[in-house]
Parts: sequence; C-alpha cells; structure tokens
Amino acid sequence: MSWPRFFGQNTGERAGVIAAITGVLALLVAIISLFISDGKPPDDKPLDDGSSSITTSGKNIPEDYIGTWKGQVEMKLPTSGGEKGIDEIIIKRGKVGDVVAEQRAVDWVDSSGQKTGCSHSWELSEVEDGQIMLKESSTETSDNLQAGDLCLSDLTMKVRIADHETIGIQADTDILAVKINAFIGTLKRQS
Repeated sequence: MSWPRFFGQNTGERAGVIAAITGVLALLVAIISLFISDGKPPDDKPLDDGSSSITTSGKNIPEDYIGTWKGQVEMKLPTSGGEKGIDEIIIKRGKVGDVVAEQRAVDWVDSSGQKTGCSHSWELSEVEDGQIMLKESSTETSDNLQAGDLCLSDLTMKVRIADHETIGIQADTDILAVKINAFIGTLKRQS
C-alpha cells in the first residue's frame, strides 16, 4: 500500500489502520516500561508528590494517625496495681520498619508518691485496616523521673483511631511465651 493510496481510502478503513498502529505503539510502550521497572511495581513510592502517606502497598502510616496525642494510660499488669498516668505520643510519617512514634510519661506517680515513668520509641511493624501495629525499638527513663517498675521492654502496641480526635492504644508484652496486656489508654489529639 502506498501513502497516496492510504489517504485516498474511505474513512472507515483509515480509522481501522490508525487504531491498529495506536494499539501496537501502546503495546511497545508497555513492554518497554516493564523492562525498565524490572517487572516490579513501585511498592514503596508515593502515588503523589510525597505529601500524603498513601502508597501502592499500604505500608505507610495513614494520615489520620499523624500528630501529637495525649491522655490517660493505665498499667494492666497484675504487679502494677492499676497505676494510671498521662502519656504523650508523637506519631510521624514513615513506612514499615521506620521509627515512627515517640511515647513519654508526662504525669505519673507511683504508689509511694514518687514521680515515675519511662519513654518508648516505636517502629511501625504493620498497617492493617483500622489499626497500626508498633514494635518497641527502645525504652528509657523519662527526664527527671525514676523508672520504677513501669518500664517494660519487648512491647508491641496496637493503635486504633476512635475518631479524628481520639486514639486508643493497647500494649502487650510476652512473659514466659504468654502474651499479657501491659497497658491501655485513650489519648486526644493535641496537634
């Protein structure tokens, strides 16, 4: 077929040829894209300019969790006597494996009236529908406080959004291979 003859054909035939050429070009672009990306989807790259935490794999902290939270936390271990105090948790952007949260005792007093408390850093271990799972990455005594019996280690914590202004937390620890609830709390958004 010569070009002059192609342009002389009827409109329907011309549209069919153009559609076939467009399809072949689209297929070539898809194959080239597959080779460039090694056949793997970009599982940890944001879908937008990075201002959102949504990714194709769902491995980042959802936006609703980001911020500073403060509220009452109650120790649940049988040896704690149900002690209560105020904690602050700061949750920042990050993906699974990153340290994304800092928790510190703000106002804790033990049974003898001594100020007490500890701080934890938390690593994001899992993002599930309706909650995030954090794994303790470090523990230390809070500024000017005595650690007492409250500083636990090897904790995991579930964080759930109750509403835009409230989160619920529940931390567990393993004692002799038995999972035990260490503390629970309800915290309100500060910023």
